[in-house]
Amino acid sequence: MTYLIVLDPQSVTSRCYASKGPDGTWFGQPCLVCTSMDASHPLYLAVQREVQHMGSTLKQRLHIPHEAVAFVIEDGGNQGRQQGFRSIAA
Repeated sequence: MTYLIVLDPQSVTSRCYASKGPDGTWFGQPCLVCTSMDASHPLYLAVQREVQHMGSTLKQRLHIPHEAVAFVIEDGGNQGRQQGFRSIAA
């Protein structure tokens, strides 16, 4: 399962990830490609990303405030980095 977390462009979280190079953009909005997501916490969205670093895959867990998330797209299949009509930039 893959989740495309589209961040609210006005949030501090979005500005931090936009300056560090997010996983990509979705119609110009910074987004993160995540392998797991838990929305059960009342304040935070818990997600896990897989980041390629020096030939290995690192798992990074993030707790993103709900107000920093514009919306989430869930992909039930295994389409790689293709989501919807546009390919996510690597």
